[in-house]
Order: sequence, then C-alpha cells, then structure tokens
Amino acid sequence: MDPIDEVAEALAIVAVTVSALILGYCIGAVIELNIQLEYIQTFLQMLVLDFLWAVYIRSVAQHAAVKAGVIGSALFILGSLVTISYVHDAWNIVPAALGGFLGTYWSVRRKS
Repeated sequence: MDPIDEVAEALAIVAVTVSALILGYCIGAVIELNIQLEYIQTFLQMLVLDFLWAVYIRSVAQHAAVKAGVIGSALFILGSLVTISYVHDAWNIVPAALGGFLGTYWSVRRKS
C-alpha cells in the first residue's frame, strides 16, 4: 500500500474515533437519562478501541508502518480515557467489556 494511502486510511479511522468520542460526550452533555451517561461513553469508547486494535494488528501484519503508527497513537489516547473511566467507577468495567466484545466482533465481521 502506498504510504499516502496508509496515512489517508489511518486518518479516516482516527476521525471516526474522535467522532465517537465527541458523540459520547455530546450525549452526556445534552440528554438526561436515568442511567449514568458515563457508562454509555465508556461503552462507545471501548467499542471503537477494540475495533482499532483489530485494525492495528492487521496493519502491523501487512507491514503498513504509517497506518499502524497513527492507529497506535489513537489506541494510547483512547485506552487512557477508558482506563480513567473505570478507575473512577468500577462499574464501568461492565460496559467496557461489552463494548470490547462488540468492537472486536464488528472488526472481524467487517473483513470476513
């Protein structure tokens, strides 16, 4: 794959990640629900995080260095946010686990 194509694809994936983060925080800021919205944010963040992990592993296996590097940076940032959420509230482990399952499932199903 051409390095320019790698960068474009990686930036598109990071843009989806940022969009998911913004969506999660907008939902938390605008809508008042009976459940804690932090759980929804953690679920969405983990869904995207595990999806990115699967894409990252595939990129490394394909020797797409630039794409893997960009996604690796996004993994660190998003992983840090998820970690902060469940250190703050241990109940966030439940939506994190559910989001992790669905993110990996979605990524694997997308490529099959």
